[in-house]
Amino acid sequence: MTPVTQQWLPAIQQAGFIDQIQQSHHLYNLHQVDQNFWKFVDGQWLELFGYDAAKQAGCFDDVCYNLAIPIPNQNATNQIDLAATYAASLLIAECKAEGEPFKTAHLDKLSAIANMIGGSFVVKLFITARS
Repeated sequence: MTPVTQQWLPAIQQAGFIDQIQQSHHLYNLHQVDQNFWKFVDGQWLELFGYDAAKQAGCFDDVCYNLAIPIPNQNATNQIDLAATYAASLLIAECKAEGEPFKTAHLDKLSAIANMIGGSFVVKLFITARS
């Protein structure tokens, strides 16, 4: 564990993401409180960050995040991380906070969803926490 990560552990525990920290030599054992906290840490934070930025921009008529769109004739849904409208225009965004976000599959998914709901009339945006 890096020194920076070690410095964050008390704050992470205070925020309720973990409830126990056990250290043995240079190894740490962390006990998680709730799976929902880890969903947030794993990437939902970026969706909320994008949502908040879009709301604060003040240029959209409506903004939502984590929007589920049913897939016709299937018992499944496509998930849009962020959607925003302005007049008759729709913007959809895929948010990735993972270590290697620039995978073709993520961009393919974004294009497939855009094609399904409006084709070239939908603006696609890819948001990542990595450079």
